[in-house]
Amino acid sequence: MDTKSIGGLSTNRPNLDKIRVENPESAKTSKDQSKKALSGSNVNVNLSNEAMERAQAHRKAQDIALNTSPIREDRVQELKNRIQSGNYKIEPDKIADGMMREAVRDELAKRPVNIA
Repeated sequence: MDTKSIGGLSTNRPNLDKIRVENPESAKTSKDQSKKALSGSNVNVNLSNEAMERAQAHRKAQDIALNTSPIREDRVQELKNRIQSGNYKIEPDKIADGMMREAVRDELAKRPVNIA
């Protein structure tokens, strides 16, 4: 048995990291081996109250995100009203700054992180 630590919590489970896939044809065999290794073992996990609360909060946030429309109707209506009334001011400098920030962020995300 290999003991792995997850965020301060420890779980006892078989070490499945050593199962390697040499080619696509052997992928099914490796998955079957993983299932067999887990099926015959007892796995005990003890979670702290804090971990259980975090898991519950995560599930709640995920549920809210999945059941919330990606379109903010209130914001869309506000912008429509501002455009129709002539109060919507386009600020090209802010738009350009935002586009540049996003482009720089995307470019930096592509680069590998070197920790010396």
